Formats: sequence, structure tokens, C-alpha cells
Amino acid sequence: MNEYSVKVSVRNNLIIQRMKQLGIPSQTALGDISGLGQAVVNQYVNMKRRPTDAWSGEWTDNAFTLSAALQTEPEYLWTEKQRGMALERNSREISMSEDAVMQLANGQGTEQIVQGVLDAEAVGRAIQTLDEREQKVITGRFFEDKTLDELASDFGISRERIRQIEVRGLRKLKHPSIAKTFSVYQKKKDEPRKFKLKPLFWYYKDGNQVHDN
Repeated sequence: MNEYSVKVSVRNNLIIQRMKQLGIPSQTALGDISGLGQAVVNQYVNMKRRPTDAWSGEWTDNAFTLSAALQTEPEYLWTEKQRGMALERNSREISMSEDAVMQLANGQGTEQIVQGVLDAEAVGRAIQTLDEREQKVITGRFFEDKTLDELASDFGISRERIRQIEVRGLRKLKHPSIAKTFSVYQKKKDEPRKFKLKPLFWYYKDGNQVHDN
């Protein structure tokens, strides 16, 4: 089991970087400069308020006011996708190993570490769609490097039967509803990383859901 819980927040980095360029020290200061107040600025930075009108798609007065305070245009503070975005939640907690947390604390590979954990959790969710036997076979084959013969021995069934279970599980993972989740992880699976993150999996044992780190 991972020893740490780390909070990951989503914020508008375009606004944050512009604040740094202008030497604006805080959201409170930007709220004072713009006249919008700290609470409104906080909503924009944390992407909980969209900068465009929901009906017309035009920039709101507040978006123009904030842009003016940052001495730029709204187009440079929000991407195309961000313009219509208003998140209900902009943060979540993820589990991390002690090694990963120490690397984060030292500023090493921050983006890769966090993305690795999120990828692993995404794969875990995809694996959950399989039945118990398929989960264990796919996990064994792709993440524990077990051979068909080793899994056949573990299950007490033939090598060919393990192969059939693997094929059936992979076919399910290729379903459009979950294929994207699994394929993204497979694509990144062989990329070199400074540390190894073991994916999180849920499987069923004796009728109970078990978390396997």
C-alpha cells in the first residue's frame, strides 16, 4: 500500500504565469488591482468560473476586466477548451509511494510522477470492467511479466485456456468505452521513468473487492 496521499489541483497556469511576469504576488493582490475581489479571481484561477457567456460564447465583462488588470487580452489567458470550462471540483487526492513523494519534494520529474500515478489509476478503472479471472490474467501478463505457463500453473488450468482468457479480456478492453484508457497507458508503458509506479488494481476474491498494490 502506498504510504502517502497527495492532493493534485487543476489551475489556470496562463493566469498564474502572467501574474508572475507582472510581479503580482497573490490572488488577493490581483483582486485588488482588478477590482474583482479575491473570491472572483480565485474562481478564475481554479477554473471554477468560465470566462465566456454560456449562451453567446462571448467574453464576459469580468474576463475583460481581469485581462486588463493583467495587461493582456482574454485570448492569452484562456485556451479554446478553457473558455467554456467551469469545474465543480478542481482537485483530487492520489496515492503515492514514499520514493515518488521524495522525488516530488526534491522537484524531480514532477509532471511525469503525477501523470504516471493518474495513468495507473485509469488502467485500474479499466481493469475493473473485467471479471475476476480476466483481471488476474491481464494483470499477470502485462504488469507482472508472467508467462502463459506460469499463469496456467497458478490457476491449475491449461496454457491454451489462459491464452483464451487473455484474448477475451483484451477484446473487452478494446471496447470504445474503455479502449482509450487502456491504450494511453499501453503507449506510455515502455517509456523510461526514473522510478517504477505499480498500477493500482481492484479484483474480487471470495466475493469481496480487494485492493492490490
